[in-house]
Amino acid sequence: MPRKRSPGVRRRAVDRHVCVRVRRFLAKRHKVDGRGTRGFSMKAVFGELGVYRLTRIRSRATAVSLP
Repeated sequence: MPRKRSPGVRRRAVDRHVCVRVRRFLAKRHKVDGRGTRGFSMKAVFGELGVYRLTRIRSRATAVSLP
């Protein structure tokens, strides 16, 4: 049975997974030998390439009525 984790931890895990997959895809597409993923930093993936980051997306806070 999977462990229960906070939403923030799960979002960071998804962000890391997406970054790794995008870097591998780009290295393959550009036919870079060896450890070619170094040329594609996390900043480049989520910045220049425009991949959305889940940790930057904030969920809306629950509305609370004041007395």
